[in-house]
Amino acid sequence: MFLFPSWQCRFAVPLFVASWFATACTGNLGPSSTDVPTGGHAGNAPKGEPTSPVDVPTPTQVCDAKTPRPGPAVLRRLTRTEYRNTISHLLGQDAALADTFPGDDVSFGSFTTGTRFSLPLADAAMRAAESLTKDVATQVVAWSDGSACTNATDDCARKFIAGFGARAWRRPLVEDEVTALMSLYSQGKTTSFATGLQWAAAAILQSPKFFYRLETGGQALPGTNAVPVQGFEMASRLSYLLWRSMPDSQLFQAAAAGKLSRSEDVAAQARRMLKDPKAKVGLASFFAEWLDFEAIGALSKDPTAFPSFSTRTAASLQKGVAAFVDDLLWSSDHTFGSLMTSQHGFVDAETANIFGVSSKATVATKMALPTGQRAGILTDPGILAAHSYAKQSSPIHRGLFVLRKFMCQDLPAPPDNVMAAEPAVVVGLSTRERFAQHRADPQCAGCHNVMDSLGFGFEHYDAVGAYRLRDGNAPVDATGAVVGANDEGLAGEFTGAVELANRLAQSAQAKTCMAIQWFRFGMSRQLEDSGDDACTLAVMNAAFKESGFDLAELFVALTSTDAFRFRTVAPANNNQGCAQ
Repeated sequence: MFLFPSWQCRFAVPLFVASWFATACTGNLGPSSTDVPTGGHAGNAPKGEPTSPVDVPTPTQVCDAKTPRPGPAVLRRLTRTEYRNTISHLLGQDAALADTFPGDDVSFGSFTTGTRFSLPLADAAMRAAESLTKDVATQVVAWSDGSACTNATDDCARKFIAGFGARAWRRPLVEDEVTALMSLYSQGKTTSFATGLQWAAAAILQSPKFFYRLETGGQALPGTNAVPVQGFEMASRLSYLLWRSMPDSQLFQAAAAGKLSRSEDVAAQARRMLKDPKAKVGLASFFAEWLDFEAIGALSKDPTAFPSFSTRTAASLQKGVAAFVDDLLWSSDHTFGSLMTSQHGFVDAETANIFGVSSKATVATKMALPTGQRAGILTDPGILAAHSYAKQSSPIHRGLFVLRKFMCQDLPAPPDNVMAAEPAVVVGLSTRERFAQHRADPQCAGCHNVMDSLGFGFEHYDAVGAYRLRDGNAPVDATGAVVGANDEGLAGEFTGAVELANRLAQSAQAKTCMAIQWFRFGMSRQLEDSGDDACTLAVMNAAFKESGFDLAELFVALTSTDAFRFRTVAPANNNQGCAQ
């Protein structure tokens, strides 16, 4: 049942849907054309040659305070996670209905982005708004700015609409908006005061001004197309970057006072926000999406080859890697080096055998791991198992994982006439022997020489991520090579994933890639090949290095860049990105 009676629905719903289309067709809704699609190979590099990340100059070479270059603006809709968090902080309710919304867009491999509009989303949003606002009459003060009265009067309704609307739309309402919402309230009030409030509140929660993070204020700097992001818009940029939710009262107050315009003020707010427990949600989201933790929880393995691996095992592996990241981020040493080289893992009784330790713990518990067998996130069993086949390890998937996630390189698409197939498991043959055909075929050799050479370095780990010394009838051969790196310290032969992890921990390319990944997550787009983002990446890299490669400071560094502090004026009549 919709919120509006049938006669009201005939004009309210079309108006609502039209407003979504009008909003959604402004600016660039989708990620840039350089996105890497999920799965397989991607990119436009010559055959067999990996694409390279942007070379990073110093800020003094490319940054001009008078002419910022923020790159393209992306109009962003709340993702399901952001919607759920926002409703929780706005209404104090669990928005479980967000799980019924159409799935979010996924870009750059696994980052979720709220961009596209669809009619099913509009319908789901309407039903959610109806459900969430059914008790609005008893929540007037709690849902507004705290100043609304509780009397059943028009004056009370106006105060509520202005206060609640300002929090939901994340900026003060203008008089025309209040008037339009009061009109809805007045129509609903013919039934009851509570109905009037519910109609107005539901309209607020269905509006594109709630679902989209609209940025329309400000003027371009003289001689540029760069507009400084305005106070309330900056408050939302910060809160959805670090908390995946709406601004808190301190951000609203700073915005109202004009204290979010200077770079140092924005950075100070970012550091304050990182100390808030809500930051755990935002930062954990980055790692969960970057490394696709959901895929770990959904794993299944061949029951004949791995009879003890179950859905419980997969769930425990996912919880373990999430606990590893959480511990790292909130410890005293949240550096990139520790992410790559830590010799601790989070183990329970279900995963102890895979880690090669003993544990009766019922929850993921921090433990020292066997010397020489593990090094940080790269050798976590959940990560390794997620990049394997059901019966055997996969140098292809593991190599491509390192290439994309830690080196920010990719490979061209395979020829159209090549069908990728998992080699059959043959008793007595090693993985290296089974996968030899990929490199023997001239059409496949270029790419597989890059991927497989990286992936073979992980052969000490089987398809569930357990450490092994033998593969087939022979000792494991875990020699590998990094091919095509633009970092001399990273390129070349290595033996085993532990050595590779230590090389990546010291690699300038890997550290730059970490900055690129955070940029993709925070800005919902790729870096621009045009050079518009050269200053942004240079600033992030310089701050990352100065902090000793502290991950928290990398997050703060993004908030000081051109891309974050400015937006590009959108071209007129740009209707790109609409999906129906």
